[in-house]
Amino acid sequence: MELKTERYISEELISLLEKTSLGTNGAVYKHLDIKKQALLADNPLSLLLFRNHKLIGNVTFCERPFGFYLRYFTFESLFQSSGNSLKKSKVNSPIKNEIHQFFETCLNKNGLLYAYIDPKNKRSLNMAETFGLEIKSLLTTQAYSRFFPKRSKRFRLIEDWMQIKEAVEATYGGQFGYTDTHICQGPYGALYNEEEEIIAFAKFNKATWEIERFPGKYGKLIPKILPYIPLLKKIIDPKMFSFLVPDIIWIDRNNPDLLTELFNAALNDYACNSIIWWTDENQLVYQAAKTRVRWGLLHHLLGNNPLALVQKSKHQEIKEKELIFVNGFDLI
Repeated sequence: MELKTERYISEELISLLEKTSLGTNGAVYKHLDIKKQALLADNPLSLLLFRNHKLIGNVTFCERPFGFYLRYFTFESLFQSSGNSLKKSKVNSPIKNEIHQFFETCLNKNGLLYAYIDPKNKRSLNMAETFGLEIKSLLTTQAYSRFFPKRSKRFRLIEDWMQIKEAVEATYGGQFGYTDTHICQGPYGALYNEEEEIIAFAKFNKATWEIERFPGKYGKLIPKILPYIPLLKKIIDPKMFSFLVPDIIWIDRNNPDLLTELFNAALNDYACNSIIWWTDENQLVYQAAKTRVRWGLLHHLLGNNPLALVQKSKHQEIKEKELIFVNGFDLI
């Protein structure tokens, strides 16, 4: 076995990530556009595990001004646990010690490690516990879908970050985990009023997954049935589920009708039918929309699933009731 560190995303690492299925007890899926997303990772620092000169595992952090974000933790299936417990073989102990030291080195450099995990994913929970990351907050996953999303004449794509920077920083700048990495790069979808003022905007990332299993008792069966139901397949095609992930949502006076118009217009413009929005449930824009927006069929299929923020810190503990800024790009 050989371990080494790299400051870039290699083709070998991308190949490993492309073969990786994520999840254990809930949904299981693969990222189909992982190469595009991985190459956009900001300030990557990877610990790579080789056997016979072949890459079989990695840990990749994104280094940010306030801490290290754990973007990838991937090992070939031979070295993965079943999800019920971590393997404790003596053979793997030195490797785990090296990974632990890598975590500690990053922590000592910047004082904070954090990641997002599905709390139903026992393997991820075990990993977090093994390396000292604890659940600090539970976020929510909100789905939105339309079979035929309506176009809006008030919708435009804009590129200039400076047009929205002040509003974004006033809304999100003081929240835990805020960074303008990725969000400062357009385009952004925006609605304008008759006076040519922006009244709503968001950054939309497009992602495509292959869903191998859904959560729940019939999770393995659903991907086999959906392709034969034409209308449902339009919303969620298990073999190629394309959807939008919104960031930095800003709505004038948090008007739910404007949020609906913005989401519909973005789906129409990007030729998608579904949105997955990861957010702190206490964000004002979400609170205003939660019970007043018709979220659509995908919401009824998936429900509101929790997302856990796990963290290990020397000095930046999340305060009680502190809002969490979720960069949607980090989850695709």
